[in-house]
Order: sequence, then structure tokens, then C-alpha cells
Amino acid sequence: MHSIHPFKLAVCFLLVILGGCTSLPSEKTAEIEPPVEPVLEPLLEPIQEKPKNLWVEIASGYGLPEVPEQKIEKNLLWLSKHQNYMDKVTKQSEPFLYYVTEQFRNNDIPLELTLIPIVESAFNPNAQSRSKALGLWQFLARTGRHFGLEQNLLYDERRDVIASTDAAVRYLQYLHKYFEGDWLLAIAAYNAGEGRVQRTIKQNKKLGKPTDFWSLPLPKQTQHYVPQILALSKVVANPQAYNLTIEPIENRPYFTKVNNSKTIDMVHAAKMANINPDIMRKLNAAHTKSIIAPSAPKDLLIPIDHQDQFSNILPSLPIASIPANELRALISATTYVVKSGDNLWLIAKKHKTKVKTLQQLNNLSEKSILRPGQKLKISAP
Repeated sequence: MHSIHPFKLAVCFLLVILGGCTSLPSEKTAEIEPPVEPVLEPLLEPIQEKPKNLWVEIASGYGLPEVPEQKIEKNLLWLSKHQNYMDKVTKQSEPFLYYVTEQFRNNDIPLELTLIPIVESAFNPNAQSRSKALGLWQFLARTGRHFGLEQNLLYDERRDVIASTDAAVRYLQYLHKYFEGDWLLAIAAYNAGEGRVQRTIKQNKKLGKPTDFWSLPLPKQTQHYVPQILALSKVVANPQAYNLTIEPIENRPYFTKVNNSKTIDMVHAAKMANINPDIMRKLNAAHTKSIIAPSAPKDLLIPIDHQDQFSNILPSLPIASIPANELRALISATTYVVKSGDNLWLIAKKHKTKVKTLQQLNNLSEKSILRPGQKLKISAP
């Protein structure tokens, strides 16, 4: 019989006290099972419901630097006294604002900039400025072509909500990068052009002055333009603070695209589908005539609540065409036949345009000579 080592005996005695000792491990190293990791239930993030009011959604996506109210005080005061203006732009923005907001959010553009069309066009896709800028985003013909917007006598994508908003996104992203991440300078350049803003920055640098938006000697229109947008963003975020009310807009799509391969009369189609013809024309404002031109895209934007009804009546709609006399009148309205004694200054004055515009449209230089019978483009084809 072997004697038990006193140390082992003491250990066994201690383990008996603590809970029992059946046997001691052998001299070999015992295999130790790894501890079992506790199974934790995944923590579920609370589902964030989208606000029902689109204005609330827009205010939640603001990203511009905070601006002291004294810099936009005059604009806020004007807005606080014009409830009818807010009512008008709210009504006109309803068909388009959700789409614009989604595109800006998807492209990481501060949602204050969704308010630019309020200042540019009051969200009227048919708006036209004195300089012939068109649509929600007021693209000039040259800028529109630069961003791939198709423009001809019967179809002008500057009035198309999808095409023009896509162009506006790309233009604003370009300006944001051009001005090294300064959104206020980007907004100013959207109004005045990046060249004009860049020149004023260089002037201020030479004079040792600051080059932020508020310090630049920009045109008066641009000096008012940026504060207008900033003031609108304040009002949208908290209308009650300025004694205003803003009617809610549903935070859901207003329109959808319906595939169509036929040349149809949009107004007739709208009536057949119980759609307000004015809404139909606004949603498809790129078509300058009610009848879709044979060469123009045929797909149409339809209020989403009327999608099924429109799709059902579409096969039975008759093929339409633009009367020849209307087409001739449309073409003649955008061209001019040079007469003896004409010059660009006289022609520009007669048609309320600029000599520079005529030169650009017709590839003319200052030395170009006009000849009787020569046809000039008066506006973009």
C-alpha cells in the first residue's frame, strides 16, 4: 500500500470541503475543454419609421453649416409676411418634391438644396426666364446640352423632372468638388456660374480678404439667392417660428413611369384615365405639344394612383399626329430669315435676346457677315 503524499492529501481535503473530491488528476496534463461562449440574442435596432410629412423628412436631412439668422433676417421677414407664397410653392412642388428628395438623399447632397427649384422656378416645369432658361432647375440651353439634356422643337429635357434632376445632381456635385467642399460657394456658382465666383475669389485673395461666400463681392442677384434658400430651409424646419403654416406633403412617390410605344395625345389620354390634364402636362412637360412627337421618347409619367387605370386604357388609344400647319408655325417661331440691312444687334433687339446668344446658336463670330435670305436660329432647336 502506497502512502499518499501529504500535499495531495491536503488538496483533497480542501476540495472535499468545497464540494467533494473523487480523484486527483494524473501526473499527465489534463485536457481542458474550452469554455462555452454564451449565445447572445442579436440586438434588434428599432425600426425608424419614415415621417409621413415630406417636409419633416427634408428637414431631417439638412447638412449645410449653421448660419446666424441676422445674415438671412430680411429673407425670413419677407417669408413670414407671405403665407400665400408658401401655399403656392407647396402646391406646385407636390408632384416633384419626393422624387427630388430621393435623388438628393441617394447622392449625399444636403436636403436644403431640394429647395433650389422654389427659388429658381417655384417648382413650375414650364417656367422660362428672360435668358431662356427652362424648367424646374432653370437650365440654359448651353448648360443643358453640356449635361446631356436633349433639346429640340418638340421635346426639351430641361422640362423633364427625371432628366433635369439627374443633370442638377451632377452639376451640383461638380460645383461642390470644384469649390473644395464648400456648399455655399457651390450654390452661388449654380446661380452665377463657377467662372464668376472663381474670379471674385481670386480678387479677394489678391486683396488679402476672406474668400467665403459672405465676403465675396458677387452680383446682387447671387447675394440674395443663397440667403433665400437658407431662409426657406429655416422656415421648412420650423414654420411656426415665423408665423407660417406649410401644408403637409405625403412622403411617398407621386408618379411612376408607364411604358408606352405609341404616339398619342396626352390630354385625351389623361381624360380617358380620369387624370387631371394639367397634371399630365406638368409631369410630361418635356413634350412641347400635347401630342407626343414621333421622334420623342414615348414613356410617360403618370400619377401613381392612376397607374392601373392608365395602363388599361392605353392599348385602345388612337395614334395621333401633329397637324402640318402647327409644325410649320412652331419651326418658324424659332428661326429668322435675314433681310437687307439687318444686323445681329437689330435682330437680337427685335426678338428680345442677346447678340452673344445669337452668335452661339449660329456659330457666328464678331466678324461674321449676314446675308439676305440667311436663316438664323433665334432660340435653341
